[in-house]
Amino acid sequence: MKTWNELCVTDLETAIDFFCKIFNYNIIHKVNNFAELHNGNNILMLNDDWKSHAHFSEQSELPLGARIEFCIEVEDLYEVYNLCVMNNVRILQEIEQQLWGKNDFRILGLENIYMRITSKLLRKNQYE
Repeated sequence: MKTWNELCVTDLETAIDFFCKIFNYNIIHKVNNFAELHNGNNILMLNDDWKSHAHFSEQSELPLGARIEFCIEVEDLYEVYNLCVMNNVRILQEIEQQLWGKNDFRILGLENIYMRITSKLLRKNQYE
């Protein structure tokens, strides 16, 4: 099975810059209102023509990013944290050890998406 995520964004160039700078994605394909980014096996598609999608409308009552949480596991949590600070990304929660065996921090990312940036498993998951 292969999965990917597509984000409908308001500014394609800003979105590309955010994911390439902070999470080291590479642009694979870009045309008009669409870009495909890769980081290893992770595929992210960005589209700024979101008003043409049947699911969305201009009159949506929810702000962009509402009810979405992205969880991104990274190789070097502290490096990504420092990149966020250097790029003025809003940190919502500092790096913490979690009971499920990982360290993570939380940011308000692009389009006001709540993002959990997490390490790989570092210790025993206390819930198992």
